[in-house]
Amino acid sequence: MQKLANETYLIKNGKTLKSIVQAKTLVFENYQKRIYDINRQNSPLASIFIDDLKENRKKRFYENRLEFKRSVAPVIPYMSCSKNLLVRQ
Repeated sequence: MQKLANETYLIKNGKTLKSIVQAKTLVFENYQKRIYDINRQNSPLASIFIDDLKENRKKRFYENRLEFKRSVAPVIPYMSCSKNLLVRQ
């Protein structure tokens, strides 16, 4: 949500930044996190689609989509724990 904090133009039609983040978190938790391969260094993180998001390459925003750097993966909840568990197996 911090990454979208200044994107107030997304607040419309009853949507708030919090509701947008909550909806996209569900998509990430139920689909995208499951296909991410933490053992492959070149495995890309899936883009998160956000309606009407404006491009800002400094923030890694592209037209209607947000991309994460691979270095962000360890701070995504459960990713670092999952990786440690798999490495120990």
